[in-house]
Amino acid sequence: MWTLPNILTLARIGLAPVIALLPFIEGYWPKVIAFVIFVAAALSDVLDGYLARSRKQITDLGKLLDPAADKLLLVATLVPIYWLTRHPTVLYGIPWWGSLPLWVAVMLVGRELLMTLFRWQAQRHGVPDEHAENPAACREIADLRMCPGVDARRDEALDP
Repeated sequence: MWTLPNILTLARIGLAPVIALLPFIEGYWPKVIAFVIFVAAALSDVLDGYLARSRKQITDLGKLLDPAADKLLLVATLVPIYWLTRHPTVLYGIPWWGSLPLWVAVMLVGRELLMTLFRWQAQRHGVPDEHAENPAACREIADLRMCPGVDARRDEALDP
């Protein structure tokens, strides 16, 4: 359970509030620091995935926490961007074209939540994790779920 990839994921979860709150501190440098922390967190996401696969340290905890960390980082980034672009001041120097519409933020977060629900549903029906990330497989799984009498695990019609 305490593998390096899981520790990196937990660190990303811990950094999400820092990334979310730093932009609200007055001045230029807190925003730069938030950006640098975000880039480090994004790189650690790539690194923990690579380490988990290369060291064969893929755990159920990691499968649960990694997507949660990604969602938290997305929200931790979108909330300050949305808020600061809606309340521009001379301090931030945000031009009129730099605002983030609410519908864009809602679409991004909604997409992430729907994909999480879809992966959970696919896993519940016995679809291997590697197929739940493949867009073509996702379409096929969705089609199978729409067809009554078809079991996605066996790819054949069930006897009535």
